[in-house]
Amino acid sequence: MFTLVCAGLVVAGGGCAGARERVVSPPRLPQRLAAELAVQADAVAASLERGDVCGASAQARALRSRVLREAGRVPLVFRGELVRSTAELAATVPPCPPPPAPADKEGHGKGKGKGKGKGKHKGNDGEGDGRGG
Repeated sequence: MFTLVCAGLVVAGGGCAGARERVVSPPRLPQRLAAELAVQADAVAASLERGDVCGASAQARALRSRVLREAGRVPLVFRGELVRSTAELAATVPPCPPPPAPADKEGHGKGKGKGKGKGKHKGNDGEGDGRGG
């Protein structure tokens, strides 16, 4: 009977005098950290579903940074996979496209054919009508 009680206490985390077996609990990710990382990962997915590439990209980079900052709190058995998967996620999310170039209100912007060299031509000093002679 003593052996069964001792075995039950050892498994439950207690101990018994004379019990030589020690049960080591499996490594665990801190519950709060795990929940917060899951929320961040879900936010990336939600942004992608909405088509918000810029938001998803920023959130994926923030998640990766958070995992790198908190890596010391993650048991070694999980750390490599967690760091690897968040880096992969950040690399997989398309980058935010650059904003469009501002439009010139007066129409004198690039590609309009106006502005550069206006009224002056190379090789012409401005005299005569350009017909030679």
